[in-house]
Amino acid sequence: MVSTVFSAITIEAALNDYVLIHCNFLERPYLQGVFGDITTDYLRGSIQKKINLVRDHWPDKFPDHLLNDVRELFRIRNRIAHQSGEFVPAFESDSGNAMMTNRPITSSEMQHTLRHYDIAKDFLSRFWLPGTRELLYRRDASHGGDESEKSDGHEAANQAL
Repeated sequence: MVSTVFSAITIEAALNDYVLIHCNFLERPYLQGVFGDITTDYLRGSIQKKINLVRDHWPDKFPDHLLNDVRELFRIRNRIAHQSGEFVPAFESDSGNAMMTNRPITSSEMQHTLRHYDIAKDFLSRFWLPGTRELLYRRDASHGGDESEKSDGHEAANQAL
């Protein structure tokens, strides 16, 4: 169960960073502010909305089975993290006592939890966040440097990573 929660946290943190990082590529502070506010809707939105954003805009296709596994990981995580029980009054229980019950994790859900680390690792390996390399390349290009300067900046950024 712990790997389920941490796998979900890792995926959601990466998706949140993916949503936010693009504001760094806007030159004008006004646009940074506008798009920063717009991205807040995604950050506070559902995980499904974030998964769909990456799926729809990432240049490489994510396998459907992987997206289904990621969605199932979050469904199970939500069951674990937001457990809600049921109250059974005494006149409805087999024992004649009032009781509270929780819906147990099914065997297929339990089998799925054994793969959560690998699902998260696979999903996260398929996309990356634009970072230092892209920001330096953009800076060099915007300052009118020639291709060799852009290449040198690109290589320097790669070494910094």
